[in-house]
Amino acid sequence: MLPLPDPPEKFAEAIELQVKARMDERQKRIDEALAVNVQIDDIKRYENALTYLDGIEEDVLVDESDESENLRKQIIYQDYINKGFKPERAQKEVTKSFNAGTDIEDAKLALESNKEYFKEEYDELIETNKQKVKQEKLVRDQQVSEFKKKVLETIVKPVHKDKDGKLLTSLQKYSKENPSDSEYYFSLFYELTDGFKNVDKLVGQKVKQNTKSALRSLDNKLKNAPLNGDGSFDFNSGLDENSHLSTLPKGWKFA
Repeated sequence: MLPLPDPPEKFAEAIELQVKARMDERQKRIDEALAVNVQIDDIKRYENALTYLDGIEEDVLVDESDESENLRKQIIYQDYINKGFKPERAQKEVTKSFNAGTDIEDAKLALESNKEYFKEEYDELIETNKQKVKQEKLVRDQQVSEFKKKVLETIVKPVHKDKDGKLLTSLQKYSKENPSDSEYYFSLFYELTDGFKNVDKLVGQKVKQNTKSALRSLDNKLKNAPLNGDGSFDFNSGLDENSHLSTLPKGWKFA
């Protein structure tokens, strides 16, 4: 006896779990990109590309309609462009594929190749930004170290003599000659460093503030972007809304 098919509710639940898994993966990727300051236009471009490619169903790709045929042409064409072919040469390869009757199989392979290409490019962009952020941190750490060294030298290294021959540090000399200003700046320094506990706050403060502000802005734009029916971001690439290609990101080199 054949097993009974799963009820519609279970099928819908399975689809929902699959969509949720894809969205969780995408959100994790977006969070990672935001954390290392990837530009929002790049995030939109790659997320749209990956979401679009993942959403192409095989029955649409292999259909004999004019729209599906055009889709195959563009998928194959883009694959050759990704591989470094010039547009004229890429177009010739597309024509050869259709003349040989291998366009369906070629399109299937090209689809997977496109997915891999854009995923690798996106990963490389994120990794490059990670290294950039790491290098910037090293520079800031060096600045902090040098600043601390200068402050320490100012506090403990005698560099002056008063009229009585007593050795004074630069700080002691300034305090003796400018008692009022000295008290003010001493109090200000105390407040800015959390009671001398965090000198790092004085180094690169403006850069850190601008970085945090930019991250908040990027995150806000993504969170408020409209969604398509499948949960993907709708960034309106400007293509014909009735086409399968309407969700493609700007910049694809399709013919």
